[in-house]
Amino acid sequence: MARVEFEDKELDFNLDTGDQSGSQLWTRFADDFAALLKKHGTKSSRQVAMVGGSNEKETVELPQMQLRAGGLNTTLRPAEVFFKPVGDDFHHGLLGMDVLSQAREVRIDFVSMRLDLLPK
Repeated sequence: MARVEFEDKELDFNLDTGDQSGSQLWTRFADDFAALLKKHGTKSSRQVAMVGGSNEKETVELPQMQLRAGGLNTTLRPAEVFFKPVGDDFHHGLLGMDVLSQAREVRIDFVSMRLDLLPK
């Protein structure tokens, strides 16, 4: 898990250093930021590979959003919100390599359970 900041709120994300498909926002994000999605989101769809095969899933897409992850300001472009069965109810989304690669260096300290992204 990684905690990130968005609009001065702390959000909980799954951290996936092996994810190459990009970060995702999930149903909890959609619930907590429904007004933002209604105002700036556009309906879309994306092919998602899950256990049991690959399916087309409806999404809501924001052109971009700023996240502060590991002490670094990062940008999701675009930011895609997926709905069940993608994700879970507890986390706001999945933090993937598209965010981590915006840092010069990524440090994960398992003793203190801390994630640091160092600027380029």
